[in-house]
Amino acid sequence: MTTGAAAVASGARSFAHLAPLTRPALVDGVTGLVVLVDGRPERALAFTFVRDRIAVVDIVTDPGRLSAAVIELV
Repeated sequence: MTTGAAAVASGARSFAHLAPLTRPALVDGVTGLVVLVDGRPERALAFTFVRDRIAVVDIVTDPGRLSAAVIELV
């Protein structure tokens, strides 16, 4: 889990190369993104908002957690 504005911004830069594979999604019912490789989720990001700002980014890469997550492309 990544918290704090500086950490979130730094983390976002490190994932920029995945932008072409990324789609907006609901991840377990919350706003997020999913990285699709060959049509399958490779990782998912779920955002927690506080006062209209992203406060927490939960990055899921574990195959077990990904397969259990409900991911809805939007």
